[in-house]
Amino acid sequence: MELQKEIKHEELSFIERDVCNLVAKVKRMLGDDDVKRLLEYMKLAKQENNMFQYAYTMDDERRLEHLFWCQAQSFELYQRYGDIVVFDTTYKVNSYDMPCGIFVGVDNHGKTILFGCALLCNEKHLRLEAIAIGLPTTKHNYCIWHITSKFSCWFPTLHRKTYQD
Repeated sequence: MELQKEIKHEELSFIERDVCNLVAKVKRMLGDDDVKRLLEYMKLAKQENNMFQYAYTMDDERRLEHLFWCQAQSFELYQRYGDIVVFDTTYKVNSYDMPCGIFVGVDNHGKTILFGCALLCNEKHLRLEAIAIGLPTTKHNYCIWHITSKFSCWFPTLHRKTYQD
């Protein structure tokens, strides 16, 4: 929108209603069958290449709960370089408020490679139970960057009275 209106970056004014209108417009364009179309794509990809992997769960109301997929070449790379796997759920798919998890590793040239992706309804459920089942020899570690990036939010709240003027 900034480019269309020839406005400098971060100087575009909009209100919450503008964002709601945009989301509604996108939903109208996609229709109500976006999950159905996604699952049809996954099924077709599996038919075209048997190495393509996907799995999903639905809740009691037949809504998508969790979805995992892995491209055929990614599955082969995991077989070769899957001794170290990083699972990151930093990003959320905002229109559904679902964390998007990625499984990545490093090849023998030091390049990051994608092993698979997941859309999650409940991130903690996947981390604790599914990873323990699917990757039983996994050692879990926490990223120091993610921990320290939260400090600025934690300390003002926890120590507000201590450090107030």
